[in-house]
Amino acid sequence: MEKMQYVNLGNSGIKVSRFGYGNFVNSGRQDAQELSNKLIKAAFDLGINFFDTAEVYGEGEAERQLGVALKHLNVPRSDYVLTTKLFTGGQPGNKNLQNLRGTSRKRIIEGLDRSLAHLNQPYVDIIYCHRFDHTTTVLEVCQAMKTVIDAGKAFHWGTSEWPAVRIMEAIHISDKIGGYRPIVDQCQYNLLERKKVEGEFVELFDDYKFGTTIWSPLASGILTGKYNNGIPEGSRFDVNKSAFVAGYLNLWLGEKVREKNVKKLNELAAIATQIGATLGQLALALAIKNKDVHVCILGASNENQLKRNNAAFDFVSKITAEIEKKIEDILENAPEQQTNFLTWKPLPGRRQ
Repeated sequence: MEKMQYVNLGNSGIKVSRFGYGNFVNSGRQDAQELSNKLIKAAFDLGINFFDTAEVYGEGEAERQLGVALKHLNVPRSDYVLTTKLFTGGQPGNKNLQNLRGTSRKRIIEGLDRSLAHLNQPYVDIIYCHRFDHTTTVLEVCQAMKTVIDAGKAFHWGTSEWPAVRIMEAIHISDKIGGYRPIVDQCQYNLLERKKVEGEFVELFDDYKFGTTIWSPLASGILTGKYNNGIPEGSRFDVNKSAFVAGYLNLWLGEKVREKNVKKLNELAAIATQIGATLGQLALALAIKNKDVHVCILGASNENQLKRNNAAFDFVSKITAEIEKKIEDILENAPEQQTNFLTWKPLPGRRQ
């Protein structure tokens, strides 16, 4: 098996593993803490040093479980990179939720204090704004992030699913106020969803060396092929009935698109077989093959699944230009690139 690879996260000096671990999936299970302890250790033993959570996962439970699991590792704090995300903070005990949502100065400072208490940690390496808040100015966000970083409660800050223009605004405002630029966006990226990483964020990568820590690289498991013939018992879509989770199933395998997308998944699986990989491993290998992806966040429900996904490293070098061309012909969803008007030809795609 290939050894873990580490890269600088965007234009920062912080070193992160190409695969990270996120604990969104398991936070609501009855055996969540025991499972979390096992999976965090298994991930760390594989060389993963990037661990991600959010205040909204399990209404704070995911943060608590991750904090316990990291202490259970019994390693120095400098051995791992810890991140959490703020936006929706309403939890049991809150009576008035008006200031428990968004990214106001009050929300960021109070929310981070609560997250650190859940994690039982003095600081996080990166604090994210989990979504863009249309009711708070970007200036206020940048000022709040300067406050928490100056206080030593975070080392860096980032965004999640922000529009590219707002990220650029935050970069320039941070420079103007003597603050700290956001260094990373946590955006969805997989073979089915490519718009931001391969389209909208091109200037962020080229001009600002911006980082990415991508989520849902397997499209909630759809890119494993296990949902091609329905929903298996005990799978994520069987266990989690929330509208948020179910929406992904309908988006990619709903009645109107199922036949077309299952055909694509079967054709991709045949290519994976040619290089000795599973469909899921092929999808992950293609994600980390992209130079604009710094961390690919994995979720897992057991140790074998985590190890199997991490083994995708072994197949990156096997994805030749010819194979990638075949994959593009199947997907037919590469974002349109801008035109170079000196040649009247599109700029090269981000995977070229």
